[in-house]
Amino acid sequence: MEPQLTLRGHSAAVTRLIYSPTKQLLYSASLDSSIRIWALPASSHTTYAPYDETRSRGELIGHTDAVWDLALVRDESTLISCGAEGSVKVWDVSGPSGGGSLKLTWGWCGVENADDAHDNPDTPGAIAVEAIKTDLKKVAVAYQNAVVKVFLIETGKELMRLESDMSYGSFTFPFSLQLRHNICVVDGTCNTQINRIVSHPTMSFLVIAHEDKYIRIFDLTTG
Repeated sequence: MEPQLTLRGHSAAVTRLIYSPTKQLLYSASLDSSIRIWALPASSHTTYAPYDETRSRGELIGHTDAVWDLALVRDESTLISCGAEGSVKVWDVSGPSGGGSLKLTWGWCGVENADDAHDNPDTPGAIAVEAIKTDLKKVAVAYQNAVVKVFLIETGKELMRLESDMSYGSFTFPFSLQLRHNICVVDGTCNTQINRIVSHPTMSFLVIAHEDKYIRIFDLTTG
């Protein structure tokens, strides 16, 4: 295995990659608070080809802390990102050659309180985002406190809060492990942070992967 292309630009660890097949573009999120857009080479691209700075197609600046996750929606014309400062951002990336502009930002309580993440130090970080495949107008966002919320993409209105931070068994951790994994303690029981959320392609289900080894499946129709 030999590298065909090296993409240079981020100044910190890359946290997420997402691919746009129709535009042959790659979006990368990073701990450096930025999102970068890259054009992928044609299949004729030679191994160890010289560095080509034209592969960089833009940078999306707006987050003030690590960008943890990305989601492409609406025929790859809209990119949604979430950051450790607690905000969710909607970007217009409909242009054919890359680049984009910020359309909407919302915080923990939705677009009505979009500045929550900046004004309140206790606002939980947003760590995962997933477009709802059975309803392309909605997006699910997971937060550091193990809460998952569903929002309208167009307006940022909060529609639903799932009980993903509740304990569904007697699973407990020692205190030292609670500190290390940012566990949300509810009524004396523990629930760890969420690492990933995935929307079912045909049914109104959201699958949530927790740090405590559990996978929980929620019905988005009933909550």
